[in-house]
This record gives sequence, C-alpha cells and structure tokens, in this order.
Amino acid sequence: HARGHSSNVLYADLLDDVMEVFRTYQNQKSLNQYYREFVNATKTLSDRDAIFCINKAGKWEAKKDATIKADSKVAYKRGFDALMAELFMRRSNPADFKNLRDQIQRGADAGSLTAPTTVNQAYKWMVRDLHRQSKTAD
Repeated sequence: HARGHSSNVLYADLLDDVMEVFRTYQNQKSLNQYYREFVNATKTLSDRDAIFCINKAGKWEAKKDATIKADSKVAYKRGFDALMAELFMRRSNPADFKNLRDQIQRGADAGSLTAPTTVNQAYKWMVRDLHRQSKTAD
C-alpha cells in the first residue's frame, strides 16, 4: 500500500515540475530574468532525468547526425532541448520577439534549419535581436 502512495507522490511531483515549465512566461520580466526562471524549471526536469522522449524528434535528430541512433538517449535529449528552445521562444514577449519568431518560421517553411536547438542558443539569438532593436536583456 505504501508503495503505491510513493509512486503517486513521484508522479505528482513530476507533473508539478512539468507544469512549472509550461507555466513560465516572460510577460513583463526582463529577458534575463525569464531566461533564469525557464532554465531553472527545465533543469529540474533534466536533473530528474525526466525529459520528454519523443520518437519523431529522436528520428529527426538521428537523421541530422548519423553517429546517433533514433531511440538513443542522445537523440531524445537533443529533441527535448530543441522542444524547450521552441517553448522558450514562444513564451517570450511577442512585442520584442515577433519578428525573430516570424523569421525563424519563414526559414522553417522554406526548408532551412535555422531554429535554435537549445534554450541557451535561443537566448543568445534573442539578446542579439534585442540589441538590433536598441534594447537590453536586463
């Protein structure tokens, strides 16, 4: 009986961690503050080895890199990282980053691989884009 209870606690805690990632928006926060919050939320999942293993993402990553297998931990981790990068950008302030997101979408529609593959890379692109707009990440 106690064993079932502990698994319920495990899944409840994991779900809370997952929900925290999906609840993290930039809103009125600076990009730097939003980045720190988002990274902390996703790091909690990664530290618990609770990444999302998406078969299609694994296959996509293996297609891009012949040295990894589609169902490998590396392929799943890369897919998870790219998914989190997309989520990070989507939850950012549209007033600041709509043009950057549109540009990435146009590239994707044209078949070029110009989307960031990690949250850190997305953050760097966004900082660069803010500088182009004469804004800061603080």
